[in-house]
Amino acid sequence: MKSLGLSVGVMIVALAAGLRANMSVDPRQGMETMTSYMVQVFTGDVVTGSTVYQSLFAVGFLLFLITLAMNIFSNFLVSKFREAYD
Repeated sequence: MKSLGLSVGVMIVALAAGLRANMSVDPRQGMETMTSYMVQVFTGDVVTGSTVYQSLFAVGFLLFLITLAMNIFSNFLVSKFREAYD
C-alpha cells in the first residue's frame, strides 16, 4: 500500500511540475523533478563512467537520502505523539 501511494505521488508531482529543465523559486513555474531527470537522461545509451552516468547515481542517492530523512522524521513524530491504550 505504501509503495502504491509513493508511485502515484511521484507521478502526480512529475505531471504537475512538467518536464522542463527550469529551476525557479516561484512554484507557479514549471520545473524538472529529479525523477523525470533520471528518466529523461537514461536513454539506454549512456556511456559507463561518464559524467551523465555518474549524475544518475548522484541523483538517485540524493532521492534515497531525502526519503530516508523523511521516514526517520515521520517515525520520530509518530512515536512522540502516539497515544498509549490500555
